[in-house]
Amino acid sequence: MKSRTVYLAAAMSIAASMGVADAAPFNANYSFNATPFGPAGGPLSALTGTFQLTFDPTLANAFTSVGITELSLNLPVTAVGFQYNPNANNGNLMIGGTLNGVNVLAGTGAYDFSVSIINVKGTPALLGGAQYTTPASATVYGDLFQGTVSVPEPLTLSTFGAGLAGAAALRRRKAKKV
Repeated sequence: MKSRTVYLAAAMSIAASMGVADAAPFNANYSFNATPFGPAGGPLSALTGTFQLTFDPTLANAFTSVGITELSLNLPVTAVGFQYNPNANNGNLMIGGTLNGVNVLAGTGAYDFSVSIINVKGTPALLGGAQYTTPASATVYGDLFQGTVSVPEPLTLSTFGAGLAGAAALRRRKAKKV
């Protein structure tokens, strides 16, 4: 009976530690280099940028500009924001200009952009698509592709491995006592 209690305690400990690792605020830098663009290439040969984000990945974050810092962007937008969906494709992150929301482009009269990063929690994260507009044209320049995006390694797998090692150590110690 005591061995069942030990295994139950070990399983509960593993489950609890996995939940804690996933619920922690996410702090990561996202860099992208999106190319080619259509129609006919557009005025930019590539849309490049780096952003720092801090958010809770277990929550569905509505469009917000809180928790995002623009480190670099080769398109002169006035402000940026992001939106995160934790359930779609192992996490779906949209980064974009705040003029009409991150996934709606402004059209004429302003610079605007939208970038989709899919599989945020997976390895590797993928650049699902990007588009932009410029004040000189009503054209939306964009393309869909699946390039890699730099993201941090998930903590969940290492926590799970530590829990399995602990359970194996408990089992091995018990076997030596008998």
